[in-house]
Amino acid sequence: MHKKLFFAIVSVFILIKPGLAQTDYNNVPDVTGKIFINDVYLKQYNPDTFLIHDILIDNGIIKNIAPAMEAPFDARIIEGDSIYAYSAFIDAFSHTGIPQPERRQQRPDVQFRGFPPNDIAGITPEKMAFKDIKANDKSIAALRKSGFAVSHVVPRGNMLPGQGCIISLKGDSVEDMILDESSSCLFQLRGARGVYPSTVIAVMAKWRELNRQAELYSANNKSYALDPVSKERPVMNSVLDALVPVVENRRRVFSHAQSNKDVYRSLVLQSELGYDVVLSNVRRVEPAIEALSQDKMHIILSTELPDAVKEDKKKEKGNEESAKEESDPRREALLERKKESIKEFESQAALLESKDVRFAFSMMDFKATDLKANLERMIAAGLSEQAAMNALTINAAEILGLEKICGSLEKGKMANLFLSTGPYLDKESSIKYSIVEGHVEEYEIRKKKRALSNSDNSIEGTWSFSIDVMGDLNTGKIVITKEADQYEVNIINDAAPDDPRPCSDISFEYGTLSLSLIVPYEDGDLPVQLSLDIDQDSFNGTATIGQLGSFPIEGSKISSPEN
Repeated sequence: MHKKLFFAIVSVFILIKPGLAQTDYNNVPDVTGKIFINDVYLKQYNPDTFLIHDILIDNGIIKNIAPAMEAPFDARIIEGDSIYAYSAFIDAFSHTGIPQPERRQQRPDVQFRGFPPNDIAGITPEKMAFKDIKANDKSIAALRKSGFAVSHVVPRGNMLPGQGCIISLKGDSVEDMILDESSSCLFQLRGARGVYPSTVIAVMAKWRELNRQAELYSANNKSYALDPVSKERPVMNSVLDALVPVVENRRRVFSHAQSNKDVYRSLVLQSELGYDVVLSNVRRVEPAIEALSQDKMHIILSTELPDAVKEDKKKEKGNEESAKEESDPRREALLERKKESIKEFESQAALLESKDVRFAFSMMDFKATDLKANLERMIAAGLSEQAAMNALTINAAEILGLEKICGSLEKGKMANLFLSTGPYLDKESSIKYSIVEGHVEEYEIRKKKRALSNSDNSIEGTWSFSIDVMGDLNTGKIVITKEADQYEVNIINDAAPDDPRPCSDISFEYGTLSLSLIVPYEDGDLPVQLSLDIDQDSFNGTATIGQLGSFPIEGSKISSPEN
């Protein structure tokens, strides 16, 4: 199902060639276990100062960090000319490596909807997330390329989907990747469809009931173990057995609490039941910030932000009169409220920092390629750069109990780091190397081109394009026309010249052409977005296909419109 879905989407651009062999050129065995990184900029003890040091890695461990070391004769040497080294990021909460399941179209057929089987009710705390991970899932490589080395993976599902695991983003199999196969218990205020518990109130009631039952189950087992004489043998219950570490505070509950109400409800349940909780994938903390600050709660903040409001083109220079004539006070008021709401989302991380609340970041349902842009928006809203980097490294390590092995560049810790062409948060910098447990991946740095101004209308005409999907290079044409102030774009695959695909949501701003199209599929419509950076008569950019990932696309101008 997943493979058919992927082929259906990418066929907008390419002709899939049957039987094409795929080779993963990034997964090349290391020649030596020793890596010597020479003269890199890094911050180690003073967070405000970059120093030039060497880094020695041996068999996946940082052996030494010091200035002017001598490189071992058998080490691979990476020259750090103008390169900056950072501790690799830690994704504190996501579904990394777990594909989307097929949606169940019909309600479950159960005899008693008030007492359904646990798997139908979404109550499966005994299940292990690592069993659903695919080692070759694209989300793993995407995180690595964005500077991540470790991910806390939680299962998909409803109320109690199962136990989260912590994985290294290196390994040929899931078994190779696992750092902790049972690191957390995921709880969600998400009911089951058509059966109990289906509402938020029902989920809260069921959670209380299960906690009390787990306490009694644990006490009964301990009592029997101490003195089994004349006592009925306890019957094993896999659900309650999985919850015993929770009620005994040996396993943390990661409570998925995106909304304000979910944050408050999670705090109420934790206060009543007394387990150790981490509020996860939170989007807004402001209403509950005082309670979070007083209780020293651990927070995993969502990196997802609402799309920024684009300025009305009519307000650009030369269009003031036109904008004045068409202004609508109600629309303007609505737009201002929307801007204020977006600012609130952008300022949540800064608010946590100001209250000295330790927080990390979640990559749940979020494209790794958008991380830096969203961090920049948070920093513009008041978050310090150091707090942003801490949230992605040492804070996440401490929340997940990994601070002894990763989260910072220190001797003896895992060799998890990335090398950037400049300070990571600089707009012009890019990640050149990703190193996970000593395994090195080098990435091509695309040269950034001069952007066209909005006044340059030379994008009209026919452009060639080529797109690389899984190593298969395919070609086509993009036809751009303009009437009045509106662009029209059609995409034509060279393999299907009689089937042009029209595009929508077309905008051209400061050299970037953005557009989208909908691909019909048997289960519904699927979105595809293009972002093309145009420089005179050529472009490069990305084609984003739903949540399947982004693929490089480039091209050049073939012809201009007829005069």
